[in-house]
Amino acid sequence: MKWRGAAIGGGATSGALGPAVASRNKGGQYLRSRVVPSGATPTPAQEVIRNAIRSAVPSWQSITQADRDAWNVYGVNVPTVDVLGDTIQLSGQNWYVGSSVLRIQNGLAPVAKGPTEFNRGAPDLSGFALVAGASTGTLTLGMTVSASGLTAADTIAIYEGKDYSPGRSKYFGSFQLTESADTVVGTASSFVFTQLAPHSASNSKAFQIVILRGDGRYTTPARFTVSP
Repeated sequence: MKWRGAAIGGGATSGALGPAVASRNKGGQYLRSRVVPSGATPTPAQEVIRNAIRSAVPSWQSITQADRDAWNVYGVNVPTVDVLGDTIQLSGQNWYVGSSVLRIQNGLAPVAKGPTEFNRGAPDLSGFALVAGASTGTLTLGMTVSASGLTAADTIAIYEGKDYSPGRSKYFGSFQLTESADTVVGTASSFVFTQLAPHSASNSKAFQIVILRGDGRYTTPARFTVSP
């Protein structure tokens, strides 16, 4: 949970505030829920993410200064929106680490050189459709790869939520990369993937799709919901 607004008594707030932690970033003041580590053994999927972060963060210092400069220029020219709906500016290091973590998670090598196209690289998703069966799903582009703006150098990463009651207005849980961990790469326009958990036709299920561009850009997650 995040919150923005005036600090208690005015001025900036920082540190623990009951069950919340007050802090600030480039987008301004905010509160987030205080999370206490459970001590539980991480799942294999969580361990993949942790290892990706451990690898990506220090690698920022190992790429050339020219490459860091290029990522910084990308950060200056590509604002993004946070969970509160505010437009914020991420640093080049933020973008590089975010890109690298996603790429490592999907079995791809990080891209050292910063992108020279100043956008998120979102393709045409208007024809995209996702159908979920009991154990597999099918993603259809509804057009050729080239018509959507994708190339063979790009990767479509499919993230799966859990089944939920169709009476709920929206899925608020977490998403995991599907078992098709190598994701979808190539020129086909329809892909079958294995789901992490079975899906009941009487439930709804949410998916997110992230496009990993060959030049290191990655798109804002696009949500697709399968309904009964």
